[in-house]
Amino acid sequence: MRQALQHTFESTVWNILCHPQDDILFIETRSEANTEVRFSAFDINDNKFLWQDIAITDTWWCSLLAAAGNNIYLYEFLDGHNPEPSLLIAFDIRSKKRLWQIPQARLELAGNAWLLATTEAGKQLFD
Repeated sequence: MRQALQHTFESTVWNILCHPQDDILFIETRSEANTEVRFSAFDINDNKFLWQDIAITDTWWCSLLAAAGNNIYLYEFLDGHNPEPSLLIAFDIRSKKRLWQIPQARLELAGNAWLLATTEAGKQLFD
């Protein structure tokens, strides 16, 4: 096994997610002092960051969920006492832009397919 990343982050590394098809690591860091959550993407093959310390959302109550295709997905939560996700967010890895968000939605992997469950009717997610 080879070393993929050696880097000192300013904040605590909270979560690491590996893209299932591409050799990209997504790192979630948290600064308790500033109550900030930041995200970074590291390309293992090129041994460089695609982007670093991006605030995808402005709340402390969020976390990396999954990576698929060109996107990463995050959950936002109402607070630390409620473990149910309140918002599902899609973020484009390449453009570094938030694509969409859906309240009260859940994303689950079932075999090779992603299943989206939501309480909001009439939402079109993809073109």
